[in-house]
Amino acid sequence: MFTAALLAQTSPQALEAPLRLGTLCALIVILYLAELLVPLRPPTAQTPWRMGRNLLLMLLSTLAVRLIVPISLIAAATWAETRQIGLFHLVAWPQSLELALTVVLLDLAMYAQHVASHYVPILWRLHSVHHCDAEMDFSTGVRFHPGEILFSLGVKLGLVLLLGASAWSVLVFELLLSSSALATHARIALPQSIDRSLRWIIVTPKMHEIHHSQEIAETNSNYGFFLAIWDRLFRTYITTPAEPLVIGLKTTATKMPHESLWRLLLWPIIRE
Repeated sequence: MFTAALLAQTSPQALEAPLRLGTLCALIVILYLAELLVPLRPPTAQTPWRMGRNLLLMLLSTLAVRLIVPISLIAAATWAETRQIGLFHLVAWPQSLELALTVVLLDLAMYAQHVASHYVPILWRLHSVHHCDAEMDFSTGVRFHPGEILFSLGVKLGLVLLLGASAWSVLVFELLLSSSALATHARIALPQSIDRSLRWIIVTPKMHEIHHSQEIAETNSNYGFFLAIWDRLFRTYITTPAEPLVIGLKTTATKMPHESLWRLLLWPIIRE
C-alpha cells in the first residue's frame, strides 16, 4: 500500500530516468548471464569489443537526442494531458483500456517505421548501422545511429500528441520497447516449445534473428519489436531461414567487427 501511495504521488517524469536506468542495467546483467548459460550462437573473440562499442553508441545517441530535443516523450505526454489534447480525451474510458491502446498503437507505429526504414533510402542509410553488426546479441538492441533515434522520437512524439496518451501509458510503452529491443536481440536459446508459444504474442530472439540475415528476403521480414501480431497480419513473417543463417550485411561482414565508433557515426555518409 505504501508503494502504491508513493507512486500515486510521484509524477511519471520524476520516475522516468530512474526506471529507465534501473531497467536497462538489470536487463544487461540478466541477458549477459543468460547468453553465457544458454547461448543461441557461440560468441567470438570480437564480442566484448563489440558490446562495449554498441553500448557506447547508445550513450552517445542518448546524449545527442537530449541536446537536440529538450523535451522528452513523457514530458510531451504530460503537456498534452494537462491541456486535454488528443483523441483519447474525446471519450471517457478506463485507464487500463487507454494503456492497452497506447501500447498497441505505438507498437504498430514502430513496426511501420521499421518497414519504412528498409525501403526509404535515407532511412535505410541510418538503419543499416544497426544491421551492419556482424554478430547479434543484446547489445545489438541498442546499436542505433543518433539520426535514427531522432527520427523515431519524432514519430512517437507525433502519435502521442495525436492520441493524447497519458504520461503513465507512454512510460509503460517506452519501458516495454527498450526492454524488448534488448531481449529480442539477445543470443539466448529458448526451448522450442516455449519459443513457438511465445511468438504467437511477442517477438522472440529466434524469431527476430532472421531479420538480421544477410539474405535480403529474410532481412525484409520479422520487423516486430514487441508484439508479434503485426508480422503475421501484414504477411512479413518468416518462421525459419531458407539457408544457414549468416548475420550482418554482405558488404561488411568481415570488416565491421573491427570498425571504430567514429566510423559507425559516419556510416550513413561514407558506407560502401
